[in-house]
Amino acid sequence: MDPVTALGLAASIVAVIQLTGALIKPATSSLGPSENDEKELKRLLSAMAGFQTAYNNLELFLKSNPGTAEALATAIEQPLETCKAVLAELRLRLAGMTFVRKHIIGKKWDKSFKRMVKRLEDARQLFDVILQGDQSERLIKISQFLEQNSEDIGAIKDGLQDAGEHLSEIHLTVQTNQQRMEAQAAQNQSALYLMMEDYQDRIENQFSRLEIEEQKKLKYRILQWLTVADPRSNHDRACKSHKTGTGDWFTKGQRYRTWLAEPKSLFWLNGKAGCGKTVLSSTIIESTSIHCDENEGCVMSYFYFSFTDSAKQQCSNMLSSLLAQLSSQVDLTPDCLVSLHRTYQHTTPPTDVLKRILQNLFEEMPFFHVHLIIDALDEIPGTEGREEACKLLEELSQSPKAHVLVTSRREHDITECMSECNSVTDISIQNPAVDYDIQLYVREQLKEDKKLKRWSALHSEIEDILSRKSDGMFRWAACQLEALRKCPSIKKVREVLGNLPKTLDETYERILLSADEDYQDIIAEALRWLCFSEVTLTIAQLAEAAIFSATVESPSEEAPLEISFDNDAFFQDPLDILGLLSGLVVCLPLANTDDFDEWDDMDDLEELGDTDEADKSDSVVDSDDMEHQAPEPLAEIGVKSKILLSHFSVKEYLTSGRLRSQESPDGPEASSSNHFIDLTHSRPFFVYACRHWDNLARKVDYESKLTDLIISILKAELRLRKFFLAKAVPDDLKSPDIPPLYFAAALQLYWPCKKLTQNGVDGNGQEGCQYTRGTL
Repeated sequence: MDPVTALGLAASIVAVIQLTGALIKPATSSLGPSENDEKELKRLLSAMAGFQTAYNNLELFLKSNPGTAEALATAIEQPLETCKAVLAELRLRLAGMTFVRKHIIGKKWDKSFKRMVKRLEDARQLFDVILQGDQSERLIKISQFLEQNSEDIGAIKDGLQDAGEHLSEIHLTVQTNQQRMEAQAAQNQSALYLMMEDYQDRIENQFSRLEIEEQKKLKYRILQWLTVADPRSNHDRACKSHKTGTGDWFTKGQRYRTWLAEPKSLFWLNGKAGCGKTVLSSTIIESTSIHCDENEGCVMSYFYFSFTDSAKQQCSNMLSSLLAQLSSQVDLTPDCLVSLHRTYQHTTPPTDVLKRILQNLFEEMPFFHVHLIIDALDEIPGTEGREEACKLLEELSQSPKAHVLVTSRREHDITECMSECNSVTDISIQNPAVDYDIQLYVREQLKEDKKLKRWSALHSEIEDILSRKSDGMFRWAACQLEALRKCPSIKKVREVLGNLPKTLDETYERILLSADEDYQDIIAEALRWLCFSEVTLTIAQLAEAAIFSATVESPSEEAPLEISFDNDAFFQDPLDILGLLSGLVVCLPLANTDDFDEWDDMDDLEELGDTDEADKSDSVVDSDDMEHQAPEPLAEIGVKSKILLSHFSVKEYLTSGRLRSQESPDGPEASSSNHFIDLTHSRPFFVYACRHWDNLARKVDYESKLTDLIISILKAELRLRKFFLAKAVPDDLKSPDIPPLYFAAALQLYWPCKKLTQNGVDGNGQEGCQYTRGTL
């Protein structure tokens, strides 16, 4: 090895000098008392500087004298080793003080440290002698150096060994403490993570519960909004009319199983009036419901069109109801329904939009088979509405998951629409199986009805005759059983059986002709109300409507409104009208009615009547609140029960022109508004008239005496006018200063508006009103 390279002390010297310089600053700083005073550290630094100079000079000498370099390097090998040991010890001590200087700075300099500094100074002197003397003198000095420092070198080695052992112990202790700290930190970290996860789970659960609650509320609002027409009431009534075993010919047959299994199917069950289509529909719905419960991925929704409910005569309401039923069968509200509600929540969505959403629902929701059952397509008024329904149902049936079943009469327009469908299964309800169902129905009625039980000796004969002559019409058989219930003797029963009507029209004609002639006018008036009333009447309202008549004469300024009725003609018991209409009407127990009871509103009307004209801020009856009031929960039939025509065929007969037109009797007059207000306590029909007169008036599409009567209502004194306008007119038109033209515009009454403008009424004369001549 190169003698110069063998020296190998340069790096150690530089390191010790750097450490010493680094310690001078904290030794003189304000860190506190220090026994490492600046003098001691500077002495070390001075010794190291001298040693470095001597060492560097030695290196230059060896490089300049290669002849003597190798021998000299061998001679000073031991002194150099001593210097290496001293430098190593110094580095260790100084580095230790730097590592924890706040704790080491105050440590006393021990004697060995001072000896090490002295050794370095001796070594420097040795190097100087080597550079200045001859060869023999150099060897003597080296020998003396080794002899003098042999003891110190041993001590240094021992010190280094002890320091190494001490450092090992320190290292072990530090390592142990570090492991403990790491273990504790890991344990603490794990506990912290668990705590954070627990809190996160709690927060997520809380947010999840809040989100679920909010989703439930939103879904409830959407379902309420969609359910404009709820078919459940129709279904419940039809189910009550079902007799065990009837309808099995279809629900247990192959064609029904085919409809259940094959998607993209459209089945049309059709038959004549009164053949039991609606009851059969309810049977199919119940059977399909069981099928869906037993087969995962199968769902069902249904709708009943109804001649007694205008809301159940519109295709848009059918689609809304189907959407509501399907979406109620899944936990989450489909996004398409949320978007639909957000866009149209204050209005009615277009039919094509509802159809598209329903088709999307078929595809997006986790259904394999969607069964749609629609009853009484023929009860939609007008050919245009029926054609729209047929087209919609055909388009829905083309969805890959759809199974559509429709029932109706075989009307000409419906038959034409169905014949244009690409694929429709035409099933006639007129078959021997239906005759057997009618026989079962008659047999059960004979067993259960108290009055029919009296003729047990004739039960077989009655069952046979009615089954044979019914011609597949449940309705016809039901009417004949009603006639038999009224028979007082066996002889009369035989007379009825021997002279049965052949058709439903003839049946209804006999019912009307059998009524007492003294009540013909009342019956005719009551039936007209049942045919054309926009709102279902209660028994009490119908009983009054049947004897009430408004005198439609040209009003004058002195007598703007005349109301004519015979107070003595009112029914003492409104339920008596049911006897006059037996066989033609049905009544709903009050607990089953969904509509608002007008009688519940009488007290509010009284408050309106007592309002002073000067007090224009008093509130009127809130129609929105009225619609949400529940009827009184009575199960029995009472004066507040709703009354309906018993069958669509009854309305068809009554509106066919064969019913005689009768004039209502006139009676004493009473025109006082105070008297009118008093009547609201005892005359529920008056309340009905106040609430719904404008709906009927808008349907009059020609000018008549009714126009003048309406204008007289709009000109009536404030107390009376508020009764008629409480529901229909916005709040900004409740002022007594508002002229009649603005009321007519708000109510969309064309002919009164036209007549008022023709008479010179200024449509722009009322400041601050939103209805102007431009509006008209």
